Amino acid sequence: MSSNPSSTPLELNGWNLRFHAPPPDVDHPELILMLHGWTGDETSTWVLARQIPDRYWLAAPRGIHPTPDRGYSWRPIQKAFMGSLAEFQPAAQRLLALVDQFAAHMGLAVPRFNVLGFSQGAAAALALALLYPERIHRAAALSGYLPAGLPAAPQDLAKVSFFISHGIQDDVIPVISAQQAVDTLKKWGASVVYCEDHSAHRLGLGCAKSLGAFFSTPAI
Repeated sequence: MSSNPSSTPLELNGWNLRFHAPPPDVDHPELILMLHGWTGDETSTWVLARQIPDRYWLAAPRGIHPTPDRGYSWRPIQKAFMGSLAEFQPAAQRLLALVDQFAAHMGLAVPRFNVLGFSQGAAAALALALLYPERIHRAAALSGYLPAGLPAAPQDLAKVSFFISHGIQDDVIPVISAQQAVDTLKKWGASVVYCEDHSAHRLGLGCAKSLGAFFSTPAI
């Protein structure tokens, strides 16, 4: 793991993102798409990158909807705080295309990739995994929620490994949202690692270590 991973800005087909390349001697490196929360941008998730093993490519794009005061969102601004799968679907479609564009730009083969999100970005990450499970190795959702309006039983979830973490003192998104997400994913046959910490709306120290271990193990 890198204690302070560097990132490089990139403009690609209308996207603003930052990326980090693994050392050149890494065999068969994978890609992790990192999704920020509400009012974040492409710089917001790099504090999480220090938990990730060096063998990964990291790519953190800017959200597609500007928010009123500052930053960006993955869904249109609505009265409801938590978004539905339908509201996240346009972002999921565009993110999938971005991964393929980034892979082509860097000369990578990315038939399947990983996604990590925080808060609203966690909901977007779960939406991406539910809509396109055939493209996802691992999906990590930190301090987030499972979008509403889910299909009865998504296909191919047994091929995806999920990591869900939440702080029991979170007063932004209650911890029961994570617990319900875990129950639903397991009911659908998914492999889920769940971590709770005595933290607020952030990744606690214990779950940070668990996140690093999650991305250190072989994919399904």
